[in-house]
Amino acid sequence: MDNYGRTLLIKKALGLFLDFSLIGFQIYSFTLIQNQMNDQKPPKTWLVESILVTIFCCLPLGIVGIINASKVEGRFHSGDIQGAMHASKEAGKWTKIGAIIGIAGVVIYILMMALGIGGAMLDSGQF
Repeated sequence: MDNYGRTLLIKKALGLFLDFSLIGFQIYSFTLIQNQMNDQKPPKTWLVESILVTIFCCLPLGIVGIINASKVEGRFHSGDIQGAMHASKEAGKWTKIGAIIGIAGVVIYILMMALGIGGAMLDSGQF
């Protein structure tokens, strides 16, 4: 792995999207200024929602949502608007699927418990 690859890996690991080399700083600055001049805002990242889905609903799909959500702002600030939009759509898709599966799981669990308790009450003659 060359020095640029290590720098890129370290930046991604730390969540920094600024290259401290002279060329990278100029590219980042130009892209940032260009995005500000066009009054563009980054697309929705879905990061908070993905984290909540990971914690409360569906771990694997929430992680996929977090991975895609973490790509949105980096791609936007590097000038890849289409890539940022795609990452945002993917993050939203996996976050919504994870939330739906988690909610469906809770509903099924509640129904199964209610049916189990009802069945037990019928067998014991309490109902």
